[in-house]
Amino acid sequence: MSNCQEYKDMIKRLKNLNKDLGCSDAEETDFFIKLCRLYEDKRINLMDVYARYYTGAKITDTAFMPQGSSDMTDYMIHFSEGYDIFVKRIEKHYAELVRKRKDAITLFTCMVSLPLNMSCLLYLTYFKCLSPDEVKERLYISRSTYFRLKHRAIELLIDRYKNQTDS
Repeated sequence: MSNCQEYKDMIKRLKNLNKDLGCSDAEETDFFIKLCRLYEDKRINLMDVYARYYTGAKITDTAFMPQGSSDMTDYMIHFSEGYDIFVKRIEKHYAELVRKRKDAITLFTCMVSLPLNMSCLLYLTYFKCLSPDEVKERLYISRSTYFRLKHRAIELLIDRYKNQTDS
């Protein structure tokens, strides 16, 4: 028997299952394809994105700056430090997406390995995002059976997911 917190965590994971397994939007996908190119191409593309959208001042000519404040070294150091932080943030975000997708695949695999009635109920409820009334109509079960079966299925899923992630 699982504790209350494990049950709540599993419900949260199941609610995010569709999103975690789903494809990201085209803009994000294109951006990550750029990240996967050769190192120099990646560096040039990221530098361009950073320079275009994230730097504070985009100064390339110091002729229009007041006398004494036109030291490009300070701007380049600021640009370089900001760029490094920008790249680390993107890599961290990407690693988090990969981890979430891996966890979602494990959870989905555990879910479909449950007995058929439990698997169908969880699939329709959390992956297809159908309401309890729609699920009970599709599975030809009563409302009380829906909630009783759902509770047992989540309990069993918690055990299987724990066994899968522990090994």
